[in-house]
Amino acid sequence: MDLDPTYFAFAISEYEPLKRDFFVEGECSFSNYTSISQGEVGDCWLLAPLAALSKSRELRTVLMGNFGINPEQQTYTVGLFKGGQRVPVQINGELYYIPKKGTAKGDLLFAGQQQFLPEKASLPLESLWFAFIEKAVAKAFGGYHLLDGGDPGPDAKQAAMGFGLLTGMPVLTIVIDARTDFKGLKDMLAQGAAIVFTTKANSLVSSERAMKSEPRGIDKSGFNLLEDHAYVVDYIGRDGSLKFYNPHGEFPKLKHNKAGQLTVAACVEFGARLDIVMPRAQATASTASAAAANKSSGGGKRRTRRRKALRMLLRSKKN
Repeated sequence: MDLDPTYFAFAISEYEPLKRDFFVEGECSFSNYTSISQGEVGDCWLLAPLAALSKSRELRTVLMGNFGINPEQQTYTVGLFKGGQRVPVQINGELYYIPKKGTAKGDLLFAGQQQFLPEKASLPLESLWFAFIEKAVAKAFGGYHLLDGGDPGPDAKQAAMGFGLLTGMPVLTIVIDARTDFKGLKDMLAQGAAIVFTTKANSLVSSERAMKSEPRGIDKSGFNLLEDHAYVVDYIGRDGSLKFYNPHGEFPKLKHNKAGQLTVAACVEFGARLDIVMPRAQATASTASAAAANKSSGGGKRRTRRRKALRMLLRSKKN
């Protein structure tokens, strides 16, 4: 895949990225979710679900089962889901990287950026599996530039779409409002749920505490949040407060993978939606319970036809 010269104009002129074959065999646990960092495309809607699945001991097996290594051809086969059907996507090991230049270290251009991976060294699969999955999705979409989530609005790509592509499993979406039961999600997380929290656009935040549109330091909210951005729910306190892992990257310099623990009030103030996938064994009872607890949390400006279809799919699974 070639880089779109318009979308990636800055990256091309600034970094002069190159391509090389990173194919490698080897064992991989798929559990290193805090290594999943975003690169030069706005695909948090994909990488946050990928990291949330990797975090879950029960759900990371889905990723492992859909990732095949073909040693003879030196390719990978990644299973993605479209319309509930698994579609195999074959890719080679070529990835774009930023060559070492001056004091700058070598780095990957897309997923895995900020790990400062060496250009020539043989890397373990543990460092690259998520970059290959991202590449497979880019190939299925028609290019890396088409992974961009888009501006906030009804047509923006959401974490529910990422979960659907990666698992083909039902996704529970909760639109956040003052009645959302965050404490009720704690048991789901303990049972292995993958949960992604997406923030609002600043235009939808009523208070004076605005979030940053780009990662340039601690924002006015005091919680180090980005607007319209997907986070992995890492921990839920007894009071319903949330801690996140941020797949945006840039964490060695800005600590932007760490958002302060959000109180329930802050979750409501800045949160747009929660997208949740449960392990199959717990899916029916737990999602039904959470949906009941949050049944009044519907509505809002960001409702989409896709969300309605996903809820219909969830109900059909129960029946």
